[in-house]
Amino acid sequence: MYGFLYYNRITKRGVRLGNAQLTQKQIIMKITEITIKRTSSYGHYRVTGEVEGTEVSCITTNSEAFDYLNDYDDAEKQAAAQAHCEMILELTYENL
Repeated sequence: MYGFLYYNRITKRGVRLGNAQLTQKQIIMKITEITIKRTSSYGHYRVTGEVEGTEVSCITTNSEAFDYLNDYDDAEKQAAAQAHCEMILELTYENL
């Protein structure tokens, strides 16, 4: 089974997601204007954002990201949703 790789910019260490781990990353990407919207498919959400000045869009099934991305009452869950959206936008940008 493959896991996602994600580099935590705050702690400067690799974060384990699945069964893989990333310990170093050369480039830290600039991601701005993240939005998430429902699609017509059940349980699918479209995440859009600008990565390095390029508009990137992808689909996620993470409903917690949809619920907590703009929820300012729970900072921990909002940070987790933000990190998830940034991760999938970075992966999409790298695969363009």
